[in-house]
Amino acid sequence: MKKISIKVKMLSIFVAVVLLSMSVLGFMAYSVAKKSLTELGERALKNKVNMAIAFMEILEKNIQEGKLTREEAQEEFKSKMLNPKKDDGKTRGLNEKLELGISAYIFAINSQGVEMMHPFKEGDDISKAVDPKGNNIAKLIIDEGRNPKNNGIIHFYWQNPGENVVRAKTNAVGYFAPWDWYINVGAYDEDFYKAAKTVLNMIIIISLINLIVGSLFILWYLSKRLDPLNKLSLSMKEVKNGNLNISVDIKSNDEIAEIQRNFIDMVKTQKNIIEKIKITANDVLEKAEGLSAISEEMSSSSQEVAKTMQQVAEGSSSQANDLQDVAELMNKLTNSIENVYKELKNVNEETVNTAGKADTGKKEMDELIKSIDDIKNAFERVNIKINGLTNSVKEIGNITNVINSISEQTNLLALNAAIEAARAGEAGRGFAVVADEVRKLAEESKKSTDEINELINSIQNDTIEVTKTSDEVENFIIYQSTSVKNTVESFEEILNSIEKIVPKIAVVFEKMDEMNKAKEEVVVKVDSVSAITEENSAASEEVAASSEELSASSQEVAATSQSLTSTALDLSRTIDNFKL
Repeated sequence: MKKISIKVKMLSIFVAVVLLSMSVLGFMAYSVAKKSLTELGERALKNKVNMAIAFMEILEKNIQEGKLTREEAQEEFKSKMLNPKKDDGKTRGLNEKLELGISAYIFAINSQGVEMMHPFKEGDDISKAVDPKGNNIAKLIIDEGRNPKNNGIIHFYWQNPGENVVRAKTNAVGYFAPWDWYINVGAYDEDFYKAAKTVLNMIIIISLINLIVGSLFILWYLSKRLDPLNKLSLSMKEVKNGNLNISVDIKSNDEIAEIQRNFIDMVKTQKNIIEKIKITANDVLEKAEGLSAISEEMSSSSQEVAKTMQQVAEGSSSQANDLQDVAELMNKLTNSIENVYKELKNVNEETVNTAGKADTGKKEMDELIKSIDDIKNAFERVNIKINGLTNSVKEIGNITNVINSISEQTNLLALNAAIEAARAGEAGRGFAVVADEVRKLAEESKKSTDEINELINSIQNDTIEVTKTSDEVENFIIYQSTSVKNTVESFEEILNSIEKIVPKIAVVFEKMDEMNKAKEEVVVKVDSVSAITEENSAASEEVAASSEELSASSQEVAATSQSLTSTALDLSRTIDNFKL
């Protein structure tokens, strides 16, 4: 399986989170903008209808006062809303002075579905005209005009001649009863939210720029933060391979620096313990070699004693001379046994001391593992607090969204109030000033909530970054804990080797005790031979038997000392794997 670095993983997560968040943000912004622009467009169409009906009311008043005939009033209305009728008697064209929008235009039908006013089809009967979805357009207009159920707004589909595209269209409808006219101002829906597409494109461009800049920053930051951990990982590999002669450069005072200091302390402790074990192992090896030499000398001496005692048994004539030789040999043997006993006692004490030091080292390593586990638990508690902070920030974000929505609605209400005040003329001027102040307050509220959202986004990004860094440090703590546990296993192997040495030394010590007792018996026998020559034969047999026992014990001591030497060499080779 191919190894993927933490830097690549974290960068991938950052890119994925940014892309996801920007996609959601773009979709929501586009949807909200589209909805808001559609509502504004419908409201603008409705205002145009209301304006036209207000003009019709003025003309109707002139009719009632006898200033105009109905035909004159209707023609004036058509000329103002569109243009005077052209020579073909049917076409009027659009009045460009009326700002109705890119595709919007005004027209009117009567209750029979006849086009009473239209820029191109005046006089046509559309009572049976249906859109591509099967909706009767005239019926929709008349029903909504007489009994408004959707605030005077209708929706249908339209396909212009020569076009293959069916487009959604929205009409604002108003009914003027004195003329039996249904005033319509319609426009294509796509014209309402063209600005939303521009907003969406800007969000995409800004998101890509943020993604590139953020990725470069993340790469720089991760390279800076992970460099000490990478160096520490290399140092851990050196320790794993037995090299304890290392150093770590600490340049900060954070959690990573704490890990580095703990690692240095661990290496120093391990180095001191291994140095002590190495000294003790060398002492054991030297003592074992000395014991082996002494046992060989003792075996040789016992063989000489046996030979001498055999000569004593063969002839009593040379017994006096031979007894002198035996006495000298016994003195040597006594000195050798005492030397072996003293050296073996020292070896036993050094072995016990070594076992105690190794056990102390293991306890110190256990304390270090516990310290690392405590750091790991602390990081887990930090992550819990960070997650709580993230949830709180999200709740604040939801509240600011509600405030922002209220500000937008207040702004729209202020605009409607300003329009109504404008219609009221001089009497509504004070109300218009109040409406304008309300609109300004709504805009300031929206600006403040936008600034709060920016701060919340910044806090969310910071908490995400802290969470990722904490997860990364926790992974390295786990890795260090594993390395320390491996070191503890090595110490346990050393303890096992020492435990194997201790019983072997005990066996040697027991054999030496037997030899010491045998030495006393041999001395007694030699003295007895010197004092009582008439019991020479019996005494020589006892001495020979004791010499055989001494020879056997010497051979056992030699075998045990060789085993001790082999074990000490194995321990020394194991310690030599470490570079101090």
